[in-house]
Amino acid sequence: MLNHVWELIHPDDDVPALVNLPGAMVHATTAVVTLSEPCTRILPVLATIRDAARSSLGARLVEGVKGDLKFRLEIPLRIAAGGMTLDRSIVIEPRFTATSADRIHYTSSPLTSMQHFAMLESIEEVAGRA
Repeated sequence: MLNHVWELIHPDDDVPALVNLPGAMVHATTAVVTLSEPCTRILPVLATIRDAARSSLGARLVEGVKGDLKFRLEIPLRIAAGGMTLDRSIVIEPRFTATSADRIHYTSSPLTSMQHFAMLESIEEVAGRA
């Protein structure tokens, strides 16, 4: 992405690409998507964890809108890039303003846009088989 922007700003062939900058060749993709299934169907363990917390904490648990399940799924990754190791993550979480019924999620990853959307499609396929 940085190289694409750099080429737009500096269309001259004389200007070198940004290949030597740390992280220049690592992708960062974000998307806001509506999943076809509720998060508790895609990741049933989320409801199990929520229910265990509700049972254990009882009245001490302060919740938002009843039935909404806020979560943050983060998978940390270490990526080799130009002799460096960079820490990046794949993140999926409900959009801040969304309710569970909306099924709108924020996602980010160190993948290309095509790979990112393929990952999301795979999640949908697995959820459809559950």
